[in-house]
Amino acid sequence: MGNENAVSAQETLAHEEEDPTIDNEGAYHASELKRYVPLLPLIAGLACSRVGLNASVYSNYAQTDAGFISDGTVLAALIVFAPLLFAITKLNKPLSKAFVNRSATAVFALETICVALLEYGTLFPLQEAVRFAIAALCTITSTCAMYYWLRRARGGGVILGATLVFSAIAASELILMLVNCLPVESQAIIATVISAAQFPAKHIAKRTSNPFQLVKNNEPRSAYSLKASIRNKRLLASSALGVAALGLTVGLLRGYPNGQPIAFDPASRIAYMLVTVVICMAIVLICLSGRTGFMTTGIWIMLLCLACLAITSFAAFPDSLSIGAIFATSLNALTVGYCYYLTIEFMTHGWRDPYYYAFSGWIVYFVTRAFARIVLSSITPLNSNAELTLAIMADAVVASALIIFVRFLNDAKTPAQELPDVQTSPLQKAVALSSPEEQSAIASLREDSFAAGIAALKKQYQLSERETEVISLYAQGHTQKKIASELFITPGTVHEHIRHAYTKTGLHSRQQILDFIHEQ
Repeated sequence: MGNENAVSAQETLAHEEEDPTIDNEGAYHASELKRYVPLLPLIAGLACSRVGLNASVYSNYAQTDAGFISDGTVLAALIVFAPLLFAITKLNKPLSKAFVNRSATAVFALETICVALLEYGTLFPLQEAVRFAIAALCTITSTCAMYYWLRRARGGGVILGATLVFSAIAASELILMLVNCLPVESQAIIATVISAAQFPAKHIAKRTSNPFQLVKNNEPRSAYSLKASIRNKRLLASSALGVAALGLTVGLLRGYPNGQPIAFDPASRIAYMLVTVVICMAIVLICLSGRTGFMTTGIWIMLLCLACLAITSFAAFPDSLSIGAIFATSLNALTVGYCYYLTIEFMTHGWRDPYYYAFSGWIVYFVTRAFARIVLSSITPLNSNAELTLAIMADAVVASALIIFVRFLNDAKTPAQELPDVQTSPLQKAVALSSPEEQSAIASLREDSFAAGIAALKKQYQLSERETEVISLYAQGHTQKKIASELFITPGTVHEHIRHAYTKTGLHSRQQILDFIHEQ
C-alpha cells in the first residue's frame, strides 16, 4: 500500500509539472486567448459584410425588416444562386484558390458600391425599380462575401466555428446600433467605410494562421460528438431539415400579423440589440468553456424558446407589437448565426466545393423565410386573422422541434454498425456529405463487419456450414423461398436449418440474430 501511494504521489507531481494551470494560471489563460487572435480578421470581415447588407437593405433594423425589399431581393438572388449551385454541382470539384480570392475581391467591391448607392439614395431618392435592383445586387454580393469568410473557417472545429460566427453577429449588431444613432448623412459614410473594411481584413487574414491550424488534438472537430463520423453527418442533415421548418416560423413572425414590417421605437431597438448580443456572447462563452455539445440540442432549445417568447408576446401585447418583434428579430439574427455555423460544419464534412453547402443552406433558410412572409401578406384569410396566424406559427415551432428532436433521438438509438446504410438515403445524397468513394469504402467495411459477426456466431454456437450459409442469408432479409433458390435446396430444408440454428443459439428472431452480429 505504501509503495502504491508513493507511485500515485509521483504521478500526481509529474502531472502538476506538466499542467501549466498549476503554477501560472494567468499565463496559461493568456496563451489560450492568444490562440484565437487569428480569428479576429475573419470576425471583422464577416461582421463588416453583414453590416453592409443590413444597413442598406434592411434599414439598420429600424423595423423588423424592409418589407417587400427584404423578401423580394431574396427571390431575386435565388435567380442567381440556383444556377450557381447547379454549376458547382456539375463541376464536381473544388473551385481553385485563385478564383475564390478574385471572386471575393469582386464581391467586396460590388457590395461597397451597392451600400454607397443605397445609403446615399436615402438622401437623393432613387426610383423604386432602381432601388430594388441595387438592393438585389447588394443581397447577392454581401451574401457571397459572408460565405467567403465562412469558407475560410472550415475545419476549425466547434469552438472556433461558434466563436467566429456568434462574435461576428454580436459585433455587427453593436455596429448597426451605433450607426442607427448617427445622422442620416453620417450613416451613409460609415456604412460604406465598414463594408470596404473587408479588403484590409482579407489582407490580414491571408497572413495569419488558418482556423484548422489552431485546433488542438483534444478538441472536437464537430459538435455532433458521437464517435461515428457517419452519424455526425446524419445529424447535420437532420439539422438542415429543422432549419427549414424554423425558417417558416421566422418568416411569419417577421410579418405578423398582416405581412407588414413592425417599427421599433428607441427602447425596443436597444432591447433587441441587447438580447441578441447577450445571447451571442453566452453561446461563445459556453463553447469556450468546452461544452461543445450545446451546439447540437442546446442551441435548438434556445431558438425554440425565443420563438415561443415572440408568439406569446404578440398574443399578450397586441397593441405593442414591438415587444414581440424584439424576440422575433433576435430569433432571426441567431438563427442566421446558427445557419452560418452549420454551413461551416457542412463545408468541413462535405466532399463538394464549400460554396455548394453555402448556397444550399441559403436556399433552405432564407428562401423558406421569404416564402412564408410572402404567403402571409398575400393570403387574405391568413393576414386578416391574427389568431389563425399565431396558431400557424405555433404549429411551425412544434414541427421544427419534432423534426429535429425525433430525428436526433432516432439517430442516437441507431446502432453504430447500422449507420453505413444511411449513406444511400436520399437526404444524405442531397446534402453531399459522403463522396462516392467513401460510400464504396463504407459498404465494403459493412460487408467485412457482417462476415466477422457471422463467423463469431458459427464458432460460438457450433453451427454447421450449411446452417451458417442459411442463417447469413436469412439475417440479410432474404425469404426462405429466396434462400432455397440461392442454395439449390427446398424451402422445407431452409426452414429446418433456421429452426436448428434458433435451437443452438437460443435466439428467437431475425432481429436478435442481427443484434448478435452487430455486437461482435
